[in-house]
Amino acid sequence: MLMYMKFFVDINNFLFKGWASTDIPSLLGICIFSGVLALCVEIIAVGAVYLHKQANVDPLHYGQATGDDEQRPESIRPLLIPSSLSQFRTRKMCYHAVQSLVRMLHLLMGYILMLAIMTYNAWIAISVIIGSFLGYFFFGWMRVSMLNPDMSTDPRCEDSPSASGCSIEQNATPSCST
Repeated sequence: MLMYMKFFVDINNFLFKGWASTDIPSLLGICIFSGVLALCVEIIAVGAVYLHKQANVDPLHYGQATGDDEQRPESIRPLLIPSSLSQFRTRKMCYHAVQSLVRMLHLLMGYILMLAIMTYNAWIAISVIIGSFLGYFFFGWMRVSMLNPDMSTDPRCEDSPSASGCSIEQNATPSCST
């Protein structure tokens, strides 16, 4: 049996029994659902990177400040130790639980999109591709900037790192001074 993409309207039991398409408006609804689901997969991928970044924050940077700590100089505040080790463990466990749920949701949505593509309906495939494109176009830059926080946003430093106000760090990434 040859499997290839075709442009057709009639779909029987799309993802669930009873969800069928017999006319153009119902096919349009399925395509919109598939495109929005693909867009959501990209949003969840950005959320997963954000959670990973937040889970790996140095515990010295989020230690709870007491009344005495707020009166200390700004240069000493990052050196404050969290109030307890259990606070650190609880925070890590909460982030790990949320990351696990986000991962499960990401995989579930990806498998649903795979099943949608496996209908071999070209209209659904195109809507998934467009949804993925739009998701990455609007939210992909967030993922890139979270993964590479040292990248400069100053246009002077992108073209010429030796421009005035820009300096090259030891790791060879340009950083701009203001």
